[in-house]
Amino acid sequence: MRAQISRGLLGLVGLFLFVAPDFAFAQEGDVPAAEAPLPPSGVAPSVPPTGVARKRVREKPNTELSLFFPIDKTNVKILPQRFEYELVDKDKFRVGNVLFDARLFEFRVGRGESEEKFRLKLKWPAGLLAEGEISIRDNIGKAIWIHPIDKQTVKFRQRKVDGINQNLAELEGDVLPESVFRGLQFVPYFQICVQKAELPTRISLCSKDFFVQVAKGRLEIRTRDSLRQESFVNINGTKVDPQGVIFLTSMSDVISMRVLLLSGATLDVDTRMKEVEFRDIASNDARGRLMLTGYGAEPAAGHRFVKLADGSWRTEIALSRPVVYLRGEGDIPMRQEFVIDGAVRDQSMRVDVIDRLPISTYASSVTIDLKKNPSMKIEAGDENGQIEDNEDRLSWTLLNLSDANKNRRFLTVQQDGRKFSAAWDIVRHPRWDFTAALALPFDARLHLRGWMSNQNLGFGLDYQQFISEWKKDVGPTSRARLPIYYSIPDHYNFLDNAWGLMLAPEQYSFKTGSTMGLQIGGFSQLKMPYRLLGTWNQTELGVFTVGLGSEPKIASEIFLRTEFLYPHGGRRFYFWGLEIGQLKAESAGISESFSRVELQGGLKWQF
Repeated sequence: MRAQISRGLLGLVGLFLFVAPDFAFAQEGDVPAAEAPLPPSGVAPSVPPTGVARKRVREKPNTELSLFFPIDKTNVKILPQRFEYELVDKDKFRVGNVLFDARLFEFRVGRGESEEKFRLKLKWPAGLLAEGEISIRDNIGKAIWIHPIDKQTVKFRQRKVDGINQNLAELEGDVLPESVFRGLQFVPYFQICVQKAELPTRISLCSKDFFVQVAKGRLEIRTRDSLRQESFVNINGTKVDPQGVIFLTSMSDVISMRVLLLSGATLDVDTRMKEVEFRDIASNDARGRLMLTGYGAEPAAGHRFVKLADGSWRTEIALSRPVVYLRGEGDIPMRQEFVIDGAVRDQSMRVDVIDRLPISTYASSVTIDLKKNPSMKIEAGDENGQIEDNEDRLSWTLLNLSDANKNRRFLTVQQDGRKFSAAWDIVRHPRWDFTAALALPFDARLHLRGWMSNQNLGFGLDYQQFISEWKKDVGPTSRARLPIYYSIPDHYNFLDNAWGLMLAPEQYSFKTGSTMGLQIGGFSQLKMPYRLLGTWNQTELGVFTVGLGSEPKIASEIFLRTEFLYPHGGRRFYFWGLEIGQLKAESAGISESFSRVELQGGLKWQF
């Protein structure tokens, strides 16, 4: 009987080894394209930011899919971003394409519906800051009242003069405590500020000086002249010229600016550039426009842009003045300029794709089908790609995809005597993970798991040696499992959440014999919301086991294993966890139960 059981287990191992090599040849998951053309007008209204990370698109959009043409392979030169500022006059200061006009601050207080609260009506220049907090600061700069801004109660008015944004915000409500307002008559002067602080950024806009005086038995708000002799600008601790630019070469370049206007208004900004990748640029000569596509830092206020399906954005800039302002940290505008040194690809020159554009895979190579265009000649751009000319399509195979990296592959495209480089990016994720664990009381475990390229089906091989006896005279026990996982959501290993069903043939070996069973349950692999418990949690739960073979036979089993994983550089994790098991076996009409609770710890590698 033991020989039959062993042959059965060897057969399962053979099945695992037979299936595993096919992982590399399994079809990668269909991930539709990240490109979508602008509407006929060429420009779409901006939408609220949704983050800068690229999204894996699971469904095919209702637009044609096409490759992109990298800017670094064109006649367009990308200049370093720069922070622009200008002291316009005693009341005005310009940052990029936004004007801060202290005269737009308006502060009024009146009786509210409640005796305990006064009605506050506040207007402020909102080009640099439209949310955060309102504060009243006394003559030494101490905040004596702070109130959060509810964007639902704020009215915005957009103004643009000669390409410069002069937006205005207005808030009105019964929010100012009576005690605070009456106390202002005892303060020499105060400022109304709109502020926001979220590391690593800080923005503060403060009005000129106000004071409260008693006139005819009423409290009235007045402004006072500043005692400041001149306006000045201080950047990173140094007084600078009234107008200038600062070139930014990396995200570590910090700008800390303080502006004191002659009128008494102040502006404080701590910011830095955001990461951005310019993906494509094309011309529309008929309209004298350039269509710019990028990832990361989005166009600043004043630029209309459209968000594409993969999280990238697209905007239009003038061909005669190729400049766009991008959002830095805190949405501070940064000037981005381009230099055109030659011909720019026309937007009608496209390499269209049939059906799908994968952006992730487990495989070392991927094939993309391209639509034929008689007016274009398309060739592989380097040795990492191959083009096969079929009857109705071109098949482009992306070769030698390196693991856990973004792989960019190129095509050479010729049309009307002009040559350009088209490209596509794809990331190859590690499909395997290996676990080595020790447990108390005295247990060692090895586990290997891999996922097929359909992003749903996975296989594992798990061996566990129990060094300490479960019961007296039972002797050392071991268990071998071949779990099969089916994830209900599509996922990539340790990139997306996964959960689903588990089916695990297993064999227990005791001193007195062996027995086999078929375990049925579920599993999950989830990102943890609290770092204290690690970045990932892996759990397996076996709730029902069917005994296989004759005596000894598994009558029932409950199995739970949960692990909390912490990153340890690159593709390694260390973890701790718990394993709880209860096994009931029958032999010669005698039933025996085994229970255990273990504390585990170990290492996990991805490859």
